[in-house]
Amino acid sequence: MIRSWSLLTRRFGSFAASNGCCLPARMGAVRPAPCRLLSSSPWWQQQPPQNPSFPRKSQAQPLIPLTSKSHSGKPGHDSRDNDRNREDDSNHTNVNPPRFQWSRQHTILVVGSVGLGVYVVFHLERVPFSDRLRIMDVTEATEIELGERHYRQLLARSKVLPASHVFSRRVAEVGSRIAAVADKPQFKFEFHVVEDPSVNAACLPGGKVIVNSGLFRIIETDAELSAVMGHEVSHAILRHSAEKLSYGKILNILYYALMLTVGDVRFFYNLITQIAFELPNSRKMELEADRMGLILMARACYDPSSAPKVFRKLGKGDSRSAIGAYLSTHPVSDDRIQNIQKHLEEAMQIRADHCSGNEDFAAFRSGVRSIFPSRFAS
Repeated sequence: MIRSWSLLTRRFGSFAASNGCCLPARMGAVRPAPCRLLSSSPWWQQQPPQNPSFPRKSQAQPLIPLTSKSHSGKPGHDSRDNDRNREDDSNHTNVNPPRFQWSRQHTILVVGSVGLGVYVVFHLERVPFSDRLRIMDVTEATEIELGERHYRQLLARSKVLPASHVFSRRVAEVGSRIAAVADKPQFKFEFHVVEDPSVNAACLPGGKVIVNSGLFRIIETDAELSAVMGHEVSHAILRHSAEKLSYGKILNILYYALMLTVGDVRFFYNLITQIAFELPNSRKMELEADRMGLILMARACYDPSSAPKVFRKLGKGDSRSAIGAYLSTHPVSDDRIQNIQKHLEEAMQIRADHCSGNEDFAAFRSGVRSIFPSRFAS
């Protein structure tokens, strides 16, 4: 009994003292002395006092975490890991993927694309001599009107050489012969020379030809001049300016459609259309004009063999790389000369058929005089 009481004293002495109980001084006593209790319940049923400075948890936490099985059935995960895993699973399973919703913009895009495709199909045509497929929705009357207006603007801001100038007379002579065989009676051909040191010439829609005075630095004969004039007039006959206006409309419609549906794609759109469409198409137009220019100068009884010499002079110093040639509006001179030589035999045969003797040439010349009497007035 003494041993049991000693053990009880060591375990609950502090608890009893905190509740105001007095343990006997003699360990041999049978029972403890009367104590002043704080409640009527026995001391062994009372709860230990609470210290407000150190709040006690409702449940004691074990020193070593208890191992339990997680939702995956693997041991070693506590309840916090299980809660975290359940949250992750709920995030993956409860979130629905975004669904495609048809909007008014999609309707406009689809209907517009179908309508544009039908419009393009009904405005396709083949280019003469090359059989290339192209879009053409500009009337020839509209094209001629635009060329006339632009031609007057160019002459107004340029210094035009007088008709009595030697350059003007040569251009009028050669140009009249080219225009006589162009088979375009609706064109009102005009030829002017402007004072400009650059080596260049141009023909606007409707047969409005402008030649820079700098071109005569490399031109020696009328046959070489006819190669340049035939090339420029061929652009007008083949309606290359109207073709550029036609596909320009289609590209603008596509651009605004992308702006409405995708966003601002101006830089990438311009880059792609230039490299993939406009520049390659421009080089094809130049090769077509080279070939038809050979035909025109041959019909006008000029020697077509002078054409390769002219383009060799024009391409002198042309050292463009492969990338530079791909980013240019005109083919490299070697490609143009090769294209001309491929069709040179055809042009020589045409010249032989149209200009067999001096009598035919005299008749041709008199016909030119009747068409352009003002050009040959003394």
